[in-house]
Amino acid sequence: MGARVEHTENELKRARRALTIVFLANGALSGAFTARVADIKHHLHLTDGSFGTALLLCSIASFASMAPTSRLVSRWGSAPSTLLGVITYCAVFPVLGLVSSAHALWVALILFGVAMTILEVAMNSHAVALEHLYGRRIMTVMHATWSFGGLVAVGIGGVLSQVHVSVFANFLGASAIVLVAVGATRSWLLPAAVDRRAVASSADRTKRSLSWRHLPIFFIALGLLGLCEQIAEGAAGTWGAILSRDSYHASPLLSTMPYVVFSVVMVVCRLFGDRLAMKFSTRAILSASGVIIAVGLGIGMALNSIAGVLFAWAFLGAGSANVVPLLFSAAGRAARTRASSSISPAGALALVTAVAYSGGLIGPPSIGYLADASSLRLALLLPAALGAVFAVGVFAVLSHDDDVAASREATAD
Repeated sequence: MGARVEHTENELKRARRALTIVFLANGALSGAFTARVADIKHHLHLTDGSFGTALLLCSIASFASMAPTSRLVSRWGSAPSTLLGVITYCAVFPVLGLVSSAHALWVALILFGVAMTILEVAMNSHAVALEHLYGRRIMTVMHATWSFGGLVAVGIGGVLSQVHVSVFANFLGASAIVLVAVGATRSWLLPAAVDRRAVASSADRTKRSLSWRHLPIFFIALGLLGLCEQIAEGAAGTWGAILSRDSYHASPLLSTMPYVVFSVVMVVCRLFGDRLAMKFSTRAILSASGVIIAVGLGIGMALNSIAGVLFAWAFLGAGSANVVPLLFSAAGRAARTRASSSISPAGALALVTAVAYSGGLIGPPSIGYLADASSLRLALLLPAALGAVFAVGVFAVLSHDDDVAASREATAD
C-alpha cells in the first residue's frame, strides 16, 4: 500500500520504540495493580464475592465503553487515542489507592475500566498499523514487552507492600513515571492519518450495521476461543495473590510470586511465539496451549499448597502466552484471504478483541462468586476446564488451510 512508502525505516523504528514504551507502561500499571489487589481487598474488609462485584462493575464499564472507544480511535487515529488513554489511565489509577469504602471502590473501578479500555484498544490498533507498515509480525513481541512491564512492577509492588508503603503512593509513583516516559516519546508514534478514518455517512453506517448482523461465524468462534483463555489469564492476574494470602497465609511479598512466575514464563514464551507457530502451525501451538492450561491448573489446585499455586501459575503463563497474538493474527489473515469474508481485517480484529477480552472481564468476578459458594481453590478449576474446551475448539475452528495461508503470507513478507 502507499502508506508503506511514506514512512522511512528510521520513522518506523522510532514508532516501534515509542509503542514499546506504551506497552511496557501499560503492563507496569497492570502489574502494580496486581501486586496490591490483595491489599485493597483486605483494607476494605471485602469477601471474595463482594470484591468480585466490584470487579464485575469494572468489567461492565470496560465492555460498555469498547464500542465508543473503537469509534473514537477510528475518528482520531490510534496515536492521539493512545496518548488520551495513557493520560486517563494515569489520572484514575492513584484514586484506587484512596478509596475507603466498597461503594467508593465501585466508582473508582468503573472509571478504571473505561480508562483501561481506551488504552488497550488504542495501543493495539497502533500496533496493527505499525505491523502492516513493517510487513511482518510484531504483535507477539509487543505483548512480551507488556508482560515484562507487569513482571517488573509486580515485583516492585510486592516489596513495597512488604515494607508497608501505601497503595496510593505506589500507584501515584507508577503513574508519574509512565506519564514522563510516554510524554517524552509521544512524537515518535505514527501520525494520526495512518489509521484515522473519515466520519461515515448515514448510508455507510446503515450498510455497516447490516454487515455486522451477518458476521462470518469464524470470527465469532475465534473470539469465543479467546474468551476461554482470557478467563484463565484474568484469574492469574487477580486471584493468585489472594489465594496465596488467604488460603496459604503467604506474606505480602510471597503472595506476589505466583504472578511473577506467570509473567516470567509468559515473557519467555512470547519471545519465541512467532517462530514456534511457523514451525509447528498456529493450530498446533494454540491447541497445546489449552492443554497446558488445563493440566497445569488442575494439578496445581490438586496439590493444595503454595507450591501448587506457583506450579499452576507457571503453566498458566506458558499456556496463555501466545494465544491472544496468534488469534489476532489469524483473524486479520482470514479477513484478507478467505473469499467468504465480508469484513475488513480491522473489523475482524475489533470483533475478536471485543469477544475475547470479555473473558478477562467476566472471569475474575465469576470466580469470586464461585469462591463464595465453595472455595477459591475449587473455583479456579473453571479456567482449567475452559482450557480443555479451548484445546478442542481450536481444532474445530482453525484448519490446515489457515496455516498454509500464514506460511504464504510470511514468505511474501
